[in-house]
Parts: sequence; structure tokens; C-alpha cells
Amino acid sequence: MAALTALLGLQRVSFARLGLALALFALALVLVIAACAKLIDALHLALLLLIAQPALASLSTGLILLVLAWLVVILTRLYLRRRLTTPQAAAAGAGAELVAQIVTLIRRNPRQAAMIAALVGFVVGALPDLRRAINEALGGKPERRPPPSEPRPGAVDR
Repeated sequence: MAALTALLGLQRVSFARLGLALALFALALVLVIAACAKLIDALHLALLLLIAQPALASLSTGLILLVLAWLVVILTRLYLRRRLTTPQAAAAGAGAELVAQIVTLIRRNPRQAAMIAALVGFVVGALPDLRRAINEALGGKPERRPPPSEPRPGAVDR
């Protein structure tokens, strides 16, 4: 439990607080993805203004993103090739311990886990804008909106 409280910065660990922290982290992750999408769109528009040819601006944006992705892969490979020192190895063990503690909390409190999952599902289901943002952030197809219903014959508009 000590690793969990240290990792999340919580004084007391309760399943509700852990669920809230994880839900807020997921929301922050969705917002970061949306911000990245807007920045990529702004880059494309800036290149479009400079180049004035849509196909060339899209190609340039794609190439810039590929170069950035390549740099991330190279830096990640360099980082992962380093040997773990003793504190880093202990931190990696703490991550496995954290997962084990979360699983234990879920097994001890299955009703609370189900309630939190149901609450998060209800919030996502009840807020169509949030659902649409999550769907777009995960690369899903945009939802089709139903066409507006036509008024019944003989109905009076108020």
C-alpha cells in the first residue's frame, strides 16, 4: 500500500479516491490527445498558408510527424538500452507491486469496483460530447447523428 500512496500522492488510500484519481488521469490523457490533434491541425494550416498548395502542406505535415516519431523511437531505444541501476530496478518492482495491489483492492471490494466502473460508464454515456471526444481521440469513426424528425401532419407549432 505504501508504494500506491507514494505513486499517486495520496495520504489515505481508499478505492473511491483511487478510482477518482484514475478517472481524472484518463480525462487529462484525453485532453492531451485532443490538444495534440489541434496542434497538428494548426501546423497543417500554417504550412498551407506558407505553401498555398493543400497536397504539399499535407505531405509536409506528414513528413514532419514521421520525423518526430522516428526521433521518439530512436530516443526510446537509447533509453531502454541503458542498464537499470538499483533504485530504478526497485521502482520497476514497485510498478508490478502497484498492479498487484490494485488487483487485490478490486478483489477485496468488487461491489465498489463495479460501482465506480458503472459510474464512469454512466458519465461517458450521459455526456455525448465527452463520448464523441473520447471516440475521436482514440481514432474511432465519428458518430452519425440521427436526422431531425419531421413534424407530424396537422401539428401546431408553438
